[in-house]
Amino acid sequence: MPVLGLIFLRHAYNRFLVVEQEVIKSLPTRGGITRTMTKDDFAKKSALFLPERSRYDHLLNLSADKDEGKAIEEAMEAIESTHDNLKGVLPKEYQFFEPDLLTRLLKIFNDEALQKASGDVFGQIYEYFLEILRQPAES
Repeated sequence: MPVLGLIFLRHAYNRFLVVEQEVIKSLPTRGGITRTMTKDDFAKKSALFLPERSRYDHLLNLSADKDEGKAIEEAMEAIESTHDNLKGVLPKEYQFFEPDLLTRLLKIFNDEALQKASGDVFGQIYEYFLEILRQPAES
């Protein structure tokens, strides 16, 4: 399941970046001050607002001494605390994995093609991994 969680984060971040630009363009300005974005701005566009520590670029740019497993778990917890409908749903068992594995997975899902991928592509990737997980382990 951890791979599916990283796919979720990648997809949510892609959608966040697209909607963020739309929201920024539509934010009202009064007296030269632009209103701050809120999660409601994103909800109106059927997207998740991602707290800073839940954004994929934040996870990619962790310092070498930071525990990636813990950072990914904190990213999931931050999303759950921001979005009540996701409480208790997202995977949070990343500290059991070798940091090098998590670093490689984060980089794999940061491939340029995936940075530009839409929901349909992520749906296909998700279905692929679900199918692999359903297959019985070979002896």
